[in-house]
Order: sequence, then structure tokens, then C-alpha cells
Amino acid sequence: MGMEHYVKVRDFGGNSGAFLATDKHTPGKKVVIKRLADGAQGMDELKASLSVQHPNIIHFLESFVYEGSLYVVLRHEAGGDMDNLITRLLKLHKLPTTHTLLMWYTQLLDALAHCHSQRIIHRDIKPSNIFVSEDTKTLYLGDFGSAKELSSTNLTTTFVGTPLWISPEVLQGKSYSYSSDIWSLGCVFYEMACLHRPFTGNCFARLVSEITSGSLAPLPDDIIPIIKEVIIQMLALDPSKRPTAAETLAILKRALASEKEMQKKIPVRHTNQKNRLGTYGGSPHRGRLKGPLPEPPNSIPCRHLEYCPTLSKMDPKPKRRIIFRDI
Repeated sequence: MGMEHYVKVRDFGGNSGAFLATDKHTPGKKVVIKRLADGAQGMDELKASLSVQHPNIIHFLESFVYEGSLYVVLRHEAGGDMDNLITRLLKLHKLPTTHTLLMWYTQLLDALAHCHSQRIIHRDIKPSNIFVSEDTKTLYLGDFGSAKELSSTNLTTTFVGTPLWISPEVLQGKSYSYSSDIWSLGCVFYEMACLHRPFTGNCFARLVSEITSGSLAPLPDDIIPIIKEVIIQMLALDPSKRPTAAETLAILKRALASEKEMQKKIPVRHTNQKNRLGTYGGSPHRGRLKGPLPEPPNSIPCRHLEYCPTLSKMDPKPKRRIIFRDI
């Protein structure tokens, strides 16, 4: 098909060159249409999108040329992106449960392991490039605009990415490989668990100093040990000490299976909103409430989220709003 088969709904803003559209031939079907960069970069993105088809990678539908520019059509995920989801969770004072974190982490690791098996390094993993299903239970890695197929040396040196999630070796101008993606995903895992970023420097120089020195803000005590250990390993300063995506996936798959077995042994208790909030007694321990949560009106589905009184005292727009996307 081509551009004539779609009706533009709205732009996504920023410099993405993407917009939401509807399919004229399928009423109600929404897609994302993105104009690719000119030249080699656009062809690299198209090649990466074609070579990394996976259940947890944003689905590629087609490509076409329109008025001299190359476009790709991608499936639209109604849940938005992880960056927006984190902001909504902060406003709702909700934290993902242990089960939800493990479920999300294994999906993203499976997607990244697949990319790396195809010799593709993403190079720009961040919350706004992770897309969310409408029920928020399924995540999709997307936006391969910075992706690169590695040569036989498995190393590259180009400075690419967004500083808040860039690995130390990239910031220092060193050669880097798949382990750089692991660092970026570790930063995202940290943010998904805590709803704030691991490095909070309020200017670019301070941010670089924190990242290259490993000045990581401590993880909260209520996060289970296996998640803490995995995040800390993924954020090792030495790239050779970071686990691969496949290794980390295997570890967290076992943890998820064990957590599911544990849930089966605990009786489900259904409570109303008032009693549920009282259950916590001011302590945001994950996993304490095992029953489904009521869905508040006009909000995201939250059966796999839990209330956190501590977050209710936080600024809904903390330091995570300091973004150096254009640097």
C-alpha cells in the first residue's frame, strides 16, 4: 500500500517524524507512520526493523516511498510509551508489583536478546522507546532509528543515544558493543522499579560524572534481591562484567516462574479500595497484596500495580523531567 491508504490523525511531536494514522480500508485500525532519515541512516533503520521481528518488538507492517521519502508503517500500541506510563504511575501513587516487574523485564530482555542474536545493537534504549499494550501487561521495544548492525569486530565508536541512558564507555568515547545496550536497559529497569532515574545530575557535566563514576542512587529495600542484583550487574562500569541479555533473561525467567508458584500457594483476598490502602500501614512493600486491585475511573488498568503511600508525598514531576534529548 502507500500513503493514499491512510488518513493522518495527529503528529506525535518532537523530532521523531512520526504520526498517528487510520487505515482507510480497516475502520478503527490505527497505525504509526514514520518518515525515515535520508540516506544510509534511514536504510539502516529499515534493515533493522525487517531483521528483528519478535513478539516484544514493535510490529513492522510495511514500507513505502512517498514524495521522495521513505516511510515505515508500524502497529500502534494504545498504552503509549513507558515514559508516559511512569508519569501516570507517579500521579496515581502506584508501584509495579514484583510479578509485573519480572514480567516486563523478561519481555524486554527477550526482545533485546533477539536483536543481539541478529547482530543488531539498538543504541537508544530508553522509556520513550518502549511501547505499552492497552492493558499495560505487554511491552514492545521500538524506534530503531539509531540501531546498527555490528561488523565481525562486534565494536563501534559512534556517539549515539540519549545521555540519561548512555553507557559510560560511550560517554568516554571508547569502543562499545552489545553490553552498552545492557547498561541502557539496566537504567530503564531501575526507573521502572523506582519511578525515578538512577542518575540525577542536574546538568550534563554532573550527569556524565555520575555515570562514569558509577554514582548510582541506592535501590529501595522493598525490591527483591534478585532484581537488585540483576540491575546492579547490568550497571557495572566495566562492560565485560555485565551479563548478556540471554544470561539475564534466563535468570529472571526462573525468578518469574518461582514467583508464580509462590502466588499459587497464597490465598487471594479481595478487598475494597479503602481497606486495601489501609493494609499497607505506610510501607510500600511489593507483593503484600495478592488480590486484583479495583480499577479507578479514568485511569490506566492497575490490576498488577500497588498503592505506595510514599509516592503520594513526592513531586509528580521530580528530577526525571530533566532530559537532555537534544544534546
